[in-house]
Amino acid sequence: MPCYDKKLEAVRPDFNDTKEVDNVLATHELLDLMNQIKVDFTGVKAYEPMVEAISSQEEQSLIAAFFEECVSLEAFQMQSYFNRSSHGYAEYIFRRVAGELYQVDLPPEQPLQYKQGKNKHYQEMSFEGVPGLKFVKAYGFQHIQNVIRKLKSARCDYDYVELMACPSGCLNGGGQIKPEQMQTEGEKKLDAAKVLEGVEQNFDQKDNRVLLAQ
Repeated sequence: MPCYDKKLEAVRPDFNDTKEVDNVLATHELLDLMNQIKVDFTGVKAYEPMVEAISSQEEQSLIAAFFEECVSLEAFQMQSYFNRSSHGYAEYIFRRVAGELYQVDLPPEQPLQYKQGKNKHYQEMSFEGVPGLKFVKAYGFQHIQNVIRKLKSARCDYDYVELMACPSGCLNGGGQIKPEQMQTEGEKKLDAAKVLEGVEQNFDQKDNRVLLAQ
């Protein structure tokens, strides 16, 4: 998982009677584990799924309903378009509300209007054809705190608030793989050599000190 909070969720007290998760690994922990046991992916056989006959009438009905809803791959992709990566559900909900409550059709190719706050992690969402409908996406604890302050002081005029603890959403979670983890031992030694070379080039032997680049 990209998020450390999943570890806390897995051991919540209300799960004591029925433990559904044995362990939660962050993505960087999984990489560390694979490096530790030296997994050779070149020798791993490709997985061959076993196609089993669907005997349950209920399963057949569910699958039929699914394919009826997604009559083509393009339709399926369009349904998942607004939930790609970790952008949340704000855009999808905005378009759904506009259509069902305001009778304004907002197709996927119709961009919404965003008003950015101090940075890209705080954005207000609106559309001219839907007056009065105002959403906000607030990512990162600082922006979450700002929204909570507005709520407490009754100054929050948003119809929908989407909060994510990590800036840029879950794909930027604290449990994600760190860039240095992707380096081989040779690359790490090469980087260290470059740093040492830079220090030597800026070393003033006369004054016995390192000259800092201006």
